[in-house]
Amino acid sequence: MFRPSIASERARADRSLPPPGGRPHLLALCLALSLVATSAFAVGTRQAFVTSVYGPADFSLWPAATPGTAGAHAADSICGHLAAEAGLDRPGAFRAWLSDSLDDAWCRVQDLSGTRDSGCDGAPVLQGAGPWARTSDGARWAGALSALIDEQGPLVPLDRDEHGAPVPELELFWTGTDQTGRAFDRIASELCADWTSSAAASYSLLGSTFETRVAWTISFGGSCDSYRRLVCLESGAGGGRPPVATVGPAALAFVTAGAGSGDLSSWPGAGNRVGLAAADAICRGEAAALHLPAPPSFVAWLSTSTQNASGRLPSSLAWRRIDGTGVATSRADLLDGHLAAPINQTPGAAYLPRPPAEFAPMWTGTSFDGSRLAGESCLDWTSTFENNTGLVGAANSAAADWTDGRPFSCDSLLPLYCFSTVEILFWGNFESGDLEDWSPPS
Repeated sequence: MFRPSIASERARADRSLPPPGGRPHLLALCLALSLVATSAFAVGTRQAFVTSVYGPADFSLWPAATPGTAGAHAADSICGHLAAEAGLDRPGAFRAWLSDSLDDAWCRVQDLSGTRDSGCDGAPVLQGAGPWARTSDGARWAGALSALIDEQGPLVPLDRDEHGAPVPELELFWTGTDQTGRAFDRIASELCADWTSSAAASYSLLGSTFETRVAWTISFGGSCDSYRRLVCLESGAGGGRPPVATVGPAALAFVTAGAGSGDLSSWPGAGNRVGLAAADAICRGEAAALHLPAPPSFVAWLSTSTQNASGRLPSSLAWRRIDGTGVATSRADLLDGHLAAPINQTPGAAYLPRPPAEFAPMWTGTSFDGSRLAGESCLDWTSTFENNTGLVGAANSAAADWTDGRPFSCDSLLPLYCFSTVEILFWGNFESGDLEDWSPPS
């Protein structure tokens, strides 16, 4: 039916601008700092949360559902009741991210009925929806609906409930919705009888609280009797974009735009080097080509038979993506099994995976705690033999399998993670309202 992500399989089992010369203008720097510090919601900001309660796919059975409602309407009432109890603005405007045989989630979050292909039943105006902020801190979860569905996907996992409290890792939620905002299958039986069935023999699509990009809404299938959460999005188009969830001054981390086999010397950017030296050259070449600060500071996140990837990074640095989104506040935070956000952005600011791919495997050879795994480094990154393997992670996951997923044969063509070892400060691009460009301190 579809290929699950690495993180989803574990859940099932466990149930760009170049730097300008000189320093940034003081006013621009103060503006950027104020964006980092703020936790208040901007006027008109739409909010998003995962429900603190869960239940089967027959939403009329949930205690929080309005009596007499059924299907997606019952799910919307659950979202509204929880939003009201949490004191959120416009509780009646929250819609469950669900599709059924008649209405797509893409239309529902615009307060419209119908399918995306029908233009929401031929609506004269498609008002759009979003951008959305997390209830916990007002930081941006996703851009406008077009960005959420057709471009970058969520910036961070949606892992906060209506009160802003974190939900447990590896939690799943009902969606019935693919990565385009459409019903995954128009047959009601594939949507838990339009969300009125809790039969064990019926299935529908689930999303996850630990992934972004495509897999946040299309992780894998679950039986209709299983207890899952809902995602609730405030409908309609909001005001200005909320700030990204940054960590302040930090080092950069990205995924390579290029991909190659487990023999890193065969990559175009390897420069006649082998093993880790080739990997570092690849990272530094991509950083330099996109004018990132301090290209020589980048190292690849890889382990070998004699070296742990964790030992290649300083212990006290924080890391963030190209878009400013914070990933981890320290090396220990990086290795605690839960990232603040996936490392799924290339140095040119593109997000992985690229549709139609549903997940983005990355060479790592590294377990969840940053240590090497014997026999899982493609012979110290010199092999393309299909009978040799290297451990991969999932770039769109914020769970431990961002680095510790499953083995792939060494003839696979996969990207790398690259981490800078130099802390950098703000620079440029403040006019966009995003903290997307930084510069090394003097």
